[in-house]
Amino acid sequence: MKIKNNITLPILIIALFVNTFGIINIFFLSNDGIIYKEKNGFNYVEFVQPFGPAYFSNIQPGDRIISIQEKVPKSLYDLKGNLVEKAGAGHILIYTLLREKKVLNIPLKLGYYYSRSFVLIEMITLWLIIFTSFLFYYFFKEHRNLVTFVIIFYSLLSISHICSLVSFTTFQIYIFLIISLSFLPAILLHFVLFLRKTNNTKYLILIYATASFIMLLWLFPYMNFAFSLKSSSYKILMNVVKITQIFIVLQLFWGIILLLFTITKNLKNMNFNILTTMSILFLLGFSPYIFIYALPVIFGKKEILPVNLCLSFSTIPLIGAIFYKLVFKNEKN
Repeated sequence: MKIKNNITLPILIIALFVNTFGIINIFFLSNDGIIYKEKNGFNYVEFVQPFGPAYFSNIQPGDRIISIQEKVPKSLYDLKGNLVEKAGAGHILIYTLLREKKVLNIPLKLGYYYSRSFVLIEMITLWLIIFTSFLFYYFFKEHRNLVTFVIIFYSLLSISHICSLVSFTTFQIYIFLIISLSFLPAILLHFVLFLRKTNNTKYLILIYATASFIMLLWLFPYMNFAFSLKSSSYKILMNVVKITQIFIVLQLFWGIILLLFTITKNLKNMNFNILTTMSILFLLGFSPYIFIYALPVIFGKKEILPVNLCLSFSTIPLIGAIFYKLVFKNEKN
C-alpha cells in the first residue's frame, strides 16, 4: 500500500493551478439580478432583484426574453450560463424583450455574481489550505504515505469546493468538481486501511472502482447537458446528481465510522503515534464542514454556518500536526 512520495508536490501544484483558475472564474462571474422561468419554450422574467442591475434597467416580471446582444438563447440554461454569467461584470448588454406586445431594446449593465468580500474570503481560505499543505509536506517528508494521503485529500477538497462555485455551464472547470468529489471518499477509505495496516488489494480495487463508477455516472449526463443545454438533459442530470450525492455521503460516513473504530482501537493499545494524532485532528477539523455545511446543504438546501467559516476549520489537522511535529520532534514513531 506504499505510494511514492514524489507525486505529492506535483499534486499540490496542480491543485493550486486548478483552484486559481476557479477563483478567477468566480471573480469575473456576472449577474443581471433576474430569476427566469421557462414556459412553452420561451424564457420569461419571473423575479427582479430589488436594486439589482435589472431593477435599474426597468426590466419587469412577465417580460419575455427574445435575445441578448442579438443572440437568441437555446434554452434557459444557455441564457443564464452562457449569455449572462460568462459575459463579465461591468459589461453592458442589450436585452431584446417582449412586453405587452411591444418589442423593447433595453441596455443592462451586469453586476457581480458574488460579492467582493465573499471572493476575498474564498481566496484567503484557499491560500490558507494550500500554504498549510505545503508546510505539512515540508515537515513530514519522512512519513511518505501519510503525506501523500493528506495532500491528495486536501487537494480534492479544495478543488471540489472552488469548482462548485463556478458557472454550471463552464464544463472545463466543472469537470474537476466531478472528478474530485467522486474520489474524495475513496481517499478517506484508503487512508483508513493504511491506518489499520490492512493490506487488502481486493478492497482497494472495490473502493476505486466504486469511485470511478460514480464519476462516470455523473460525468456523462453532465457532458450531455453542457453541450445540449436542454431542460430535459438538465432534469436527467439533477436526478443523477441526487443519486451520486447519496453514494458519496454513504461512503464518507462509512469512512468516518471506520476511522472512529480504528482510533479507539489504537488508543486502547496505547498506539498514540502521528497517524492516530492526525486522524483525531482530521475528525475535529472536518466535523464543522461535514455536519454544519455539507449535509444541511445536500439534504436541507440551507447552510447553518457560512461555507468559508466551516472550511477554515479544515486547516486544524494540518496546523495541529505541524505543532505536534515541532513540540515532539524528537519522538520516534
